[in-house]
Amino acid sequence: HKRAGEAYLERYLSKKADVHLAVNKKIGNLLNTVHGVKNDNVQVVPNGISDEMITDHFPEKKRGSILYVGRISKHKQVDMLISAARRLKNFDIELNIAGLGSDSTYNGELKELAGSDKRINFLGGVRKK
Repeated sequence: HKRAGEAYLERYLSKKADVHLAVNKKIGNLLNTVHGVKNDNVQVVPNGISDEMITDHFPEKKRGSILYVGRISKHKQVDMLISAARRLKNFDIELNIAGLGSDSTYNGELKELAGSDKRINFLGGVRKK
């Protein structure tokens, strides 16, 4: 949960900016509904790469490991990572997901999406040292 100072700062800054950048449409919509930012003032700039950039560029080695470490929540789009890993059927890959999430429904959806694919592993939380 946000502290009062953080919430105030977000509201204040949302009114001062000419343009707002969001990593996806959902965050852009939140800027509108939570902070009253006009949709015309929101630009969506995804923090990933498009399929078009990589469709003709396949690695020579069809083996590898992918590691996700972070909070498990819908806006992190871990479901998209799982879907992408499942599409790589001709690759000997392993997807390891380390992190915890408080949304048990979303956690269940992720496990259901992974299905019986033994290449996808949920490792649980990571302890800070």
